[in-house]
Amino acid sequence: TTKGCAYGFKLASLNQLMRSRTVDNSSTLMEYVYEFVSNNESYKQALNFTKDLQALDDAMTVDISVLRQNIAQIRMKLARIKK
Repeated sequence: TTKGCAYGFKLASLNQLMRSRTVDNSSTLMEYVYEFVSNNESYKQALNFTKDLQALDDAMTVDISVLRQNIAQIRMKLARIKK
């Protein structure tokens, strides 16, 4: 961003990496990026990003309505404590 200096990409752009192919149609841009990263020692650790995603499995099982109810209960308890 212009103010936060954050780096990254939108997840939706990953689809484009699979659709963009080489001139001879032998591989995709995603395959090229993988080959580049896996063959370059400076970037090889980036392939471990899937370990960071393991927490998402647990997050996907959370029921949002139950979570909102729990948050509301905590807010009420905090309001009582403040009084």
